[in-house]
Amino acid sequence: MFSEKIFRTYDIRGKAMGDEIEMDAEFAFNFGKACASFLLKKGCKSLVCGRDVRLTSEEFQSKFIEGALSTGLDVTNIGICPSPMLYFASSQDEFDCGVNVTASHNPYIYNGFKVVGNNAHSIFGDDLQTMKEMIQNQDFLVGEGKYSEMDISDRYFDYINSKVTIHKKIKIVVDTANAVLGPFLDKMFKNPNIEIVKLYDQVDGRFPNRAPNPQYAKDMVDLSDKVREVGADFGIGFDGDADRVGAVDENGKFYTLDFLVAIFARDFLSRNPGSKVVFDAKCSKVLENDIKENGGIPVRYKTGHSLIEQYMHQENIKFGGEMSGHYFFGEDYFGFDDAMYAALKLYEMYSQYDKSYSEFFAGYRKMFNTPEFRYPVDASKKPLYVAKSKEFFESKGAVVKDIDGSFAEFDDFSWGTFRASNTEDKISMRIESDSKETFNKIIDLYVEFFEQEGIPYVEEISSMKL
Repeated sequence: MFSEKIFRTYDIRGKAMGDEIEMDAEFAFNFGKACASFLLKKGCKSLVCGRDVRLTSEEFQSKFIEGALSTGLDVTNIGICPSPMLYFASSQDEFDCGVNVTASHNPYIYNGFKVVGNNAHSIFGDDLQTMKEMIQNQDFLVGEGKYSEMDISDRYFDYINSKVTIHKKIKIVVDTANAVLGPFLDKMFKNPNIEIVKLYDQVDGRFPNRAPNPQYAKDMVDLSDKVREVGADFGIGFDGDADRVGAVDENGKFYTLDFLVAIFARDFLSRNPGSKVVFDAKCSKVLENDIKENGGIPVRYKTGHSLIEQYMHQENIKFGGEMSGHYFFGEDYFGFDDAMYAALKLYEMYSQYDKSYSEFFAGYRKMFNTPEFRYPVDASKKPLYVAKSKEFFESKGAVVKDIDGSFAEFDDFSWGTFRASNTEDKISMRIESDSKETFNKIIDLYVEFFEQEGIPYVEEISSMKL
């Protein structure tokens, strides 16, 4: 069984445990048939399949592979696997497509599937809807694929380590949230100049110590405490499938991840002046202006790792990032989002300078902003709310751009977003201004809009005022 709403914009994700289950092992089997049939029709011949450490992932992977093999597609099982390692595998000569069983940063009761074609190009949107229809119609190819197993981890970690040079000794705390990266830390950090202090590295598919989401300061508190306790240079925290990473400085201070995009963009533009840098709609104006000041061309685009990866490929853009902690490296790399490679690049940049990690963020314009807030709503009402938000903010004098929902600009440094989440039945918003007075006025407008549309959470929004 499955709920149709698990077919999201850029992957498949839903509840696999508890009440109101939205996908089960039978669905994994049928999705294996549909996905493999689709990929075979596209010319794929050899699929690589991995999984994260959620409690349902091993069973779901087994049933997916069983279904895929029944279509005639060859499948190689690479076992427990961070998503970027799966993307790397799909970019190797042996494979031309890949599937990872994962629900990324969602709570442990969720699971899902990320699908990529040759060279890790995302398969999403209408293609996933086609697979859904194939399941509904039981329209599958029939054949007998070959099954094999492989450990690609050494090849992957040797490769990403070969791409960086660590110029001095550094001490780092690494928090893997009891998720998929924990078993691979010794392979990832083999450079003798890197000393790591492990935090929550033991695998536990219930993620008992923190949500596997490095986007929010509340989920990085233990990392901050450990950095101060051991006197580390800084600390990093990963999400559930290691395609997103956040960081705290030597004092345990958390920076929103759009500022980390800025740090990577500066490094990239130092070698590629005049290049475009793409980022998602929720990112700070500080990032946009910093790209300009460092000789780049800022491009604000839709939220979603698949959408940004596709756009970068279409426009030949070599670096991009999202506020959620996805970083896309196309310069001397594959172009997909890889938090493990991003972490090593961050270490390389840090090791080149005689300054603290916090000094990398010195000099940025002081801004007043919220994190990204996400509120549950009736899924059927999300498009209506977004359309209404555009009308409302235009009526209040804002310049509203149609960037992944509404992006309302009030002046050069004051703006707000309102969008529908692509991965959950939620709406998303963020507000920023360099003026406390303007920030509070925008908060009041959001309160007015929520009251007008009968959307709850007015009290929560009001509490954000400074």
